[in-house]
Amino acid sequence: MTPHVHLILGLPGSGKTTLSHELSERLVLPRFSLDEEYFKVVSNKQQSERDFVIEAQVEASIKDRVAALLATGRSVVLDFCPWRKAQRQTFYNFITTHGGLPQLHFLPVERDELIRRLELRNSQRDTRYQYMSPEMLNDFYVRFDPPGPEDLSYLVAPEG
Repeated sequence: MTPHVHLILGLPGSGKTTLSHELSERLVLPRFSLDEEYFKVVSNKQQSERDFVIEAQVEASIKDRVAALLATGRSVVLDFCPWRKAQRQTFYNFITTHGGLPQLHFLPVERDELIRRLELRNSQRDTRYQYMSPEMLNDFYVRFDPPGPEDLSYLVAPEG
């Protein structure tokens, strides 16, 4: 049976972490979070900036672990997915090249709801998450490509 890589796609506050935990527990699969792994390297002091060189190194490390698991026939859950279409396609190619099947779970959430969730999360100063202002979210909207026709073969219908 082909192992699956469950990719969770959404903007900050959309519920990626919640869904990735649910999938990991229900399917008994290893789970990797780019944010959690990043904050093991760079202490989270609720800073608004990100070191993208370190983030790329963290992502490469996760991909190495995913490739090793796929080689043994194991499926995995990733609490992230590239936001840009071209980067997603590269990620799909990486997964299929290593014998896996991408499964894209998209979490569309309205901007006002994301802002409400992020304000609550920011007030809790939870070190699992980066501080996220409404201005940062607006910037992310510009850099986010929702799933298009090139994603349809991997898109999983939402549950519930």
